[in-house]
Amino acid sequence: FVYLVMFFELHSANAATAKAIPHDLSSGNTPEKNMLLSQIARSDRQKILSELTPYLAHEISQPVSTILLEAQLTERLLLQSTHPDPDIVSAAKRITLSAQVASRILSNIRSFIKPTAATPTQVDLVELIASAYELISAYAKKSDVDFLFSTSPKRIMVLGDSVPLTQVLINLYRNSIDACKTSTSRMVYVSAGIEDQRPCIQISDTGPGFADPSTAGTAYLTTKENGLGLGLAISKSIILEHGGEIQFSNNEEGGAKVTIRFNTQISV
Repeated sequence: FVYLVMFFELHSANAATAKAIPHDLSSGNTPEKNMLLSQIARSDRQKILSELTPYLAHEISQPVSTILLEAQLTERLLLQSTHPDPDIVSAAKRITLSAQVASRILSNIRSFIKPTAATPTQVDLVELIASAYELISAYAKKSDVDFLFSTSPKRIMVLGDSVPLTQVLINLYRNSIDACKTSTSRMVYVSAGIEDQRPCIQISDTGPGFADPSTAGTAYLTTKENGLGLGLAISKSIILEHGGEIQFSNNEEGGAKVTIRFNTQISV
Protein backbone atom coordinates (compact mmCIF):
# COMPACT_ATOMS: atom_id res chain seq x y z
CA PHE A 1 0.00 0.00 0.00
CA VAL A 2 1.13 3.50 -0.80
CA TYR A 3 -0.94 5.82 1.32
CA LEU A 4 -1.18 9.49 1.99
CA VAL A 5 -2.23 10.17 5.55
CA MET A 6 -5.24 12.43 5.41
CA PHE A 7 -8.73 13.09 6.67
CA PHE A 8 -8.30 12.40 10.36
CA GLU A 9 -6.16 11.28 13.26
CA LEU A 10 -7.41 10.68 16.76
CA HIS A 11 -4.58 11.92 19.00
CA SER A 12 -5.89 10.52 22.26
CA ALA A 13 -8.88 8.70 23.68
CA ASN A 14 -10.03 11.97 25.21
CA ALA A 15 -10.11 13.82 21.89
CA ALA A 16 -13.55 14.79 20.69
CA THR A 17 -13.92 12.79 17.44
CA ALA A 18 -11.98 12.26 14.23
CA LYS A 19 -11.85 15.07 11.69
CA ALA A 20 -13.67 15.29 8.39
CA ILE A 21 -16.38 12.76 9.08
CA PRO A 22 -18.47 12.77 5.90
CA HIS A 23 -22.04 13.97 5.52
CA ASP A 24 -23.85 14.84 8.74
CA LEU A 25 -22.61 11.95 10.87
CA SER A 26 -20.29 14.06 12.99
CA SER A 27 -23.04 16.26 14.44
CA GLY A 28 -24.25 14.10 17.31
CA ASN A 29 -27.41 12.04 17.12
CA THR A 30 -28.65 13.37 13.79
CA PRO A 31 -31.62 11.75 11.99
CA GLU A 32 -29.18 10.44 9.34
CA LYS A 33 -26.96 8.84 11.97
CA ASN A 34 -29.91 7.34 13.86
CA MET A 35 -31.35 5.95 10.63
CA LEU A 36 -28.02 4.37 9.69
CA LEU A 37 -27.65 2.86 13.16
CA SER A 38 -31.16 1.43 12.89
CA GLN A 39 -30.43 -0.05 9.47
CA ILE A 40 -27.17 -1.60 10.68
CA ALA A 41 -28.85 -3.06 13.78
CA ARG A 42 -31.59 -4.57 11.62
CA SER A 43 -29.05 -5.94 9.16
CA ASP A 44 -27.03 -7.36 12.04
CA ARG A 45 -30.07 -9.17 13.47
CA GLN A 46 -30.97 -10.53 10.05
CA LYS A 47 -27.44 -11.78 9.46
CA ILE A 48 -27.25 -13.45 12.87
CA LEU A 49 -30.62 -15.06 12.21
CA SER A 50 -29.49 -16.24 8.78
CA GLU A 51 -26.36 -17.79 10.34
CA LEU A 52 -28.12 -19.37 13.32
CA THR A 53 -31.28 -20.66 11.67
CA PRO A 54 -29.73 -23.26 9.31
CA TYR A 55 -27.62 -24.54 12.20
CA LEU A 56 -30.59 -24.76 14.56
CA ALA A 57 -32.82 -26.27 11.86
CA HIS A 58 -30.19 -28.91 11.15
CA GLU A 59 -29.70 -29.77 14.82
CA ILE A 60 -33.44 -29.90 15.56
CA SER A 61 -34.15 -31.97 12.44
CA GLN A 62 -32.05 -34.84 13.80
CA PRO A 63 -34.20 -35.60 16.86
CA VAL A 64 -37.38 -34.84 14.88
CA SER A 65 -36.37 -37.43 12.28
CA THR A 66 -35.67 -39.94 15.04
CA ILE A 67 -39.05 -39.27 16.68
CA LEU A 68 -40.78 -39.72 13.31
CA LEU A 69 -39.05 -43.04 12.61
CA GLU A 70 -39.70 -44.37 16.11
CA ALA A 71 -43.34 -43.31 15.99
CA GLN A 72 -43.86 -44.99 12.62
CA LEU A 73 -42.17 -48.17 13.89
CA THR A 74 -44.31 -48.16 17.04
CA GLU A 75 -47.45 -47.73 14.94
CA ARG A 76 -46.54 -50.71 12.71
CA LEU A 77 -45.72 -52.94 15.69
CA LEU A 78 -48.99 -52.07 17.37
CA LEU A 79 -51.00 -52.90 14.25
CA GLN A 80 -49.20 -56.26 13.98
CA SER A 81 -50.31 -57.26 17.46
CA THR A 82 -53.45 -59.39 17.99
CA HIS A 83 -55.37 -56.85 20.05
CA PRO A 84 -53.81 -53.42 19.66
CA ASP A 85 -54.97 -50.78 22.08
CA PRO A 86 -56.78 -48.20 19.91
CA ASP A 87 -55.77 -45.35 22.21
CA ILE A 88 -52.08 -46.21 21.91
CA VAL A 89 -52.39 -46.63 18.14
CA SER A 90 -54.10 -43.23 17.93
CA ALA A 91 -51.39 -41.65 20.07
CA ALA A 92 -48.66 -43.11 17.83
CA LYS A 93 -50.42 -41.73 14.76
CA ARG A 94 -50.64 -38.29 16.35
CA ILE A 95 -46.93 -38.38 17.19
CA THR A 96 -46.15 -39.38 13.57
CA LEU A 97 -48.31 -36.57 12.20
CA SER A 98 -46.79 -33.98 14.57
CA ALA A 99 -43.25 -35.05 13.64
CA GLN A 100 -44.11 -34.76 9.94
CA VAL A 101 -45.49 -31.24 10.49
CA ALA A 102 -42.35 -30.26 12.43
CA SER A 103 -40.17 -31.60 9.62
CA ARG A 104 -42.07 -29.54 7.02
CA ILE A 105 -41.77 -26.41 9.18
CA LEU A 106 -37.99 -26.86 9.43
CA SER A 107 -37.80 -27.29 5.66
CA ASN A 108 -39.83 -24.10 5.14
CA ILE A 109 -37.58 -22.18 7.54
CA ARG A 110 -34.50 -23.22 5.57
CA SER A 111 -36.10 -21.92 2.37
CA PHE A 112 -37.41 -18.72 3.95
CA ILE A 113 -34.11 -17.68 5.52
CA LYS A 114 -32.14 -17.74 2.26
CA PRO A 115 -30.82 -14.19 1.76
CA THR A 116 -32.05 -12.02 -1.09
CA ALA A 117 -29.65 -9.85 -3.01
CA ALA A 118 -29.95 -6.08 -2.61
CA THR A 119 -29.56 -3.66 -5.52
CA PRO A 120 -25.91 -2.53 -5.46
CA THR A 121 -25.05 1.16 -5.42
CA GLN A 122 -21.81 3.14 -5.58
CA VAL A 123 -19.96 3.06 -2.24
CA ASP A 124 -16.98 5.28 -1.44
CA LEU A 125 -14.59 3.27 0.76
CA VAL A 126 -13.04 6.45 2.16
CA GLU A 127 -16.41 7.66 3.40
CA LEU A 128 -17.32 4.14 4.51
CA ILE A 129 -14.40 3.71 6.92
CA ALA A 130 -15.07 7.17 8.37
CA SER A 131 -18.79 6.63 8.81
CA ALA A 132 -18.27 3.27 10.52
CA TYR A 133 -15.76 4.84 12.90
CA GLU A 134 -18.13 7.64 13.84
CA LEU A 135 -20.73 5.06 14.86
CA ILE A 136 -18.32 3.32 17.23
CA SER A 137 -16.12 6.25 18.29
CA ALA A 138 -17.79 6.53 21.70
CA TYR A 139 -16.89 2.89 22.43
CA ALA A 140 -13.28 3.51 21.30
CA LYS A 141 -13.04 6.56 23.55
CA LYS A 142 -14.49 4.68 26.51
CA SER A 143 -11.97 1.86 25.94
CA ASP A 144 -9.06 4.33 25.68
CA VAL A 145 -8.19 3.11 22.17
CA ASP A 146 -6.82 5.47 19.52
CA PHE A 147 -7.55 5.18 15.80
CA LEU A 148 -5.22 6.30 12.99
CA PHE A 149 -6.64 6.43 9.46
CA SER A 150 -4.88 6.75 6.12
CA THR A 151 -6.13 6.66 2.56
CA SER A 152 -5.19 7.53 -1.01
CA PRO A 153 -5.99 11.08 -2.17
CA LYS A 154 -8.52 9.80 -4.73
CA ARG A 155 -12.01 8.48 -4.10
CA ILE A 156 -12.20 4.68 -4.06
CA MET A 157 -15.58 3.54 -5.39
CA VAL A 158 -17.01 0.01 -5.43
CA LEU A 159 -20.44 -1.46 -6.09
CA GLY A 160 -22.23 -2.72 -3.01
CA ASP A 161 -24.63 -2.11 -0.15
CA SER A 162 -23.27 0.42 2.32
CA VAL A 163 -25.33 -0.83 5.28
CA PRO A 164 -23.91 -4.38 5.55
CA LEU A 165 -20.45 -3.10 4.58
CA THR A 166 -20.63 -0.61 7.46
CA GLN A 167 -21.73 -3.50 9.65
CA VAL A 168 -18.56 -5.39 8.64
CA LEU A 169 -16.32 -2.48 9.60
CA ILE A 170 -18.08 -1.94 12.92
CA ASN A 171 -17.59 -5.64 13.75
CA LEU A 172 -13.90 -5.42 12.86
CA TYR A 173 -13.39 -2.12 14.69
CA ARG A 174 -15.05 -3.52 17.80
CA ASN A 175 -12.91 -6.66 17.70
CA SER A 176 -9.75 -4.55 17.46
CA ILE A 177 -10.87 -2.30 20.31
CA ASP A 178 -11.61 -5.31 22.52
CA ALA A 179 -8.25 -6.88 21.61
CA CYS A 180 -6.36 -3.71 22.53
CA LYS A 181 -7.85 -3.55 26.02
CA THR A 182 -5.16 -5.91 27.31
CA SER A 183 -2.28 -4.04 25.63
CA THR A 184 -0.21 -1.13 26.87
CA SER A 185 -0.25 0.41 23.38
CA ARG A 186 -3.85 0.73 22.27
CA MET A 187 -3.88 1.62 18.58
CA VAL A 188 -6.03 0.63 15.63
CA TYR A 189 -4.82 1.46 12.12
CA VAL A 190 -7.30 1.67 9.24
CA SER A 191 -6.21 2.09 5.61
CA ALA A 192 -8.06 2.31 2.30
CA GLY A 193 -6.28 2.17 -1.04
CA ILE A 194 -5.55 0.21 -4.21
CA GLU A 195 -3.49 -2.98 -4.15
CA ASP A 196 -2.80 -4.84 -7.40
CA GLN A 197 -5.50 -2.71 -9.04
CA ARG A 198 -8.05 -3.86 -6.47
CA PRO A 199 -9.77 -1.63 -3.88
CA CYS A 200 -8.68 -2.66 -0.39
CA ILE A 201 -9.39 -1.89 3.24
CA GLN A 202 -6.91 -2.95 5.91
CA ILE A 203 -7.44 -2.91 9.66
CA SER A 204 -4.68 -3.77 12.12
CA ASP A 205 -4.28 -3.36 15.85
CA THR A 206 -1.77 -3.66 18.67
CA GLY A 207 -3.60 -6.44 20.47
CA PRO A 208 -2.37 -10.02 20.95
CA GLY A 209 -3.38 -11.06 17.42
CA PHE A 210 -5.32 -14.10 16.24
CA ALA A 211 -4.61 -17.33 18.10
CA ASP A 212 -4.95 -19.13 14.75
CA PRO A 213 -5.59 -16.90 11.71
CA SER A 214 -6.55 -19.93 9.59
CA THR A 215 -9.65 -20.53 11.74
CA ALA A 216 -10.71 -16.88 12.02
CA GLY A 217 -14.12 -16.34 10.45
CA THR A 218 -15.32 -19.84 11.31
CA ALA A 219 -18.88 -19.74 12.63
CA TYR A 220 -19.40 -20.49 16.36
CA LEU A 221 -15.66 -20.44 17.02
CA THR A 222 -14.81 -17.69 19.51
CA THR A 223 -12.26 -16.75 22.13
CA LYS A 224 -14.62 -14.32 23.82
CA GLU A 225 -16.22 -15.48 27.05
CA ASN A 226 -19.71 -14.34 26.06
CA GLY A 227 -19.30 -14.42 22.29
CA LEU A 228 -21.33 -16.43 19.79
CA GLY A 229 -18.49 -16.73 17.29
CA LEU A 230 -20.59 -15.12 14.56
CA GLY A 231 -19.08 -11.63 14.16
CA LEU A 232 -16.20 -12.55 11.86
CA ALA A 233 -18.26 -15.26 10.15
CA ILE A 234 -20.97 -12.73 9.30
CA SER A 235 -18.36 -10.23 8.12
CA LYS A 236 -16.83 -12.87 5.89
CA SER A 237 -20.18 -13.84 4.36
CA ILE A 238 -21.05 -10.18 3.63
CA ILE A 239 -17.74 -9.59 1.84
CA LEU A 240 -18.17 -12.80 -0.16
CA GLU A 241 -21.68 -11.68 -1.14
CA HIS A 242 -20.06 -8.53 -2.53
CA GLY A 243 -17.72 -10.61 -4.66
CA GLY A 244 -14.72 -9.77 -2.50
CA GLU A 245 -12.45 -11.60 -0.13
CA ILE A 246 -11.35 -11.13 3.45
CA GLN A 247 -8.00 -12.29 4.83
CA PHE A 248 -7.10 -12.73 8.50
CA SER A 249 -3.46 -12.62 9.57
CA ASN A 250 -1.09 -11.33 12.25
CA ASN A 251 1.42 -8.50 11.97
CA GLU A 252 5.08 -9.44 12.31
CA GLU A 253 5.41 -6.94 15.15
CA GLY A 254 2.28 -8.32 16.81
CA GLY A 255 -1.43 -7.64 16.59
CA ALA A 256 -4.17 -8.80 14.25
CA LYS A 257 -4.55 -7.69 10.65
CA VAL A 258 -7.65 -7.97 8.47
CA THR A 259 -7.50 -7.21 4.75
CA ILE A 260 -10.63 -6.79 2.63
CA ARG A 261 -10.25 -6.85 -1.15
CA PHE A 262 -12.91 -5.99 -3.69
CA ASN A 263 -12.76 -7.23 -7.26
CA THR A 264 -13.31 -4.04 -9.22
CA GLN A 265 -13.16 -0.29 -8.80
CA ILE A 266 -15.76 2.02 -10.32
CA SER A 267 -14.51 5.00 -12.29
CA VAL A 268 -16.08 8.32 -11.24
